[in-house]
Amino acid sequence: MTDETSEEETNELRQCDQSAQYENKNCNDSVFKLDSNVNSLNNKYDQKIIVSFNDIESIITPFKGERHENVLNWIENFETQAELLSLSEVHKFISAKRCLRENALLVIRSESNINMWKQLKELLMEEFKLSFNSAEVHEMLQKRKMKNNESPLEYFYSMKEISQQSRIDEQALITYIIKGINDSTQNKTMLFGCTSIIEFKTKLRVYEAYKREMKQSESFNRAPNASIEVGKRPQINCYNCQQLGHKAYECKAKIKNPKPKNFNQTQ
Repeated sequence: MTDETSEEETNELRQCDQSAQYENKNCNDSVFKLDSNVNSLNNKYDQKIIVSFNDIESIITPFKGERHENVLNWIENFETQAELLSLSEVHKFISAKRCLRENALLVIRSESNINMWKQLKELLMEEFKLSFNSAEVHEMLQKRKMKNNESPLEYFYSMKEISQQSRIDEQALITYIIKGINDSTQNKTMLFGCTSIIEFKTKLRVYEAYKREMKQSESFNRAPNASIEVGKRPQINCYNCQQLGHKAYECKAKIKNPKPKNFNQTQ
């Protein structure tokens, strides 16, 4: 009985040991998975911060503090992008400051106690929040013409931003944009007749593609003309040998049918 009892106890100990080893392995696996998940989250967080710092200036349109710019729209757009990128308050302040240009940047530099995004936002609103009446906005829209280095869509968005300073009718805005595009009425015909801004923007994309194709076509057609000018010289005809490429006085062939000499005979 003693030997049998001893053998049973030994088997039980072995089973307990195997069970303990199995549980320990599962525990280690769980810890490893947990560590892996934590590291993965940390890597994602670090990567997110790096991307935010590198790309923030390309995402946010710079604010210059010019008369036609709407500072409230700029702040709203900035805060929307900052929320999507999960920027901290410090990061917001640094990023916003790097997006300022010209007058706006000069104002911030003149204030030495601005070191938080909330303070920066309040200062921008205080300095650049302007109220325009409808007549002033109409005047700005009328004077704003499309620049040579500006695409039709870029011009459209700039004019739309100006119109947001007051309540401007969509049809009036469309008319100002069409008049501000420096092109013939014939080419701009496709832009007329729009009943909404969405429809107009769609036609403006078509117009932009049409102008791009026209420019490519003109540059292509100019190239053969130059080769024709260069090729005119070989078409010269020699009256002596009837060959192309040189004139008669340059001809090296023997002169044909020389004129007979006239002798004055005296009686």
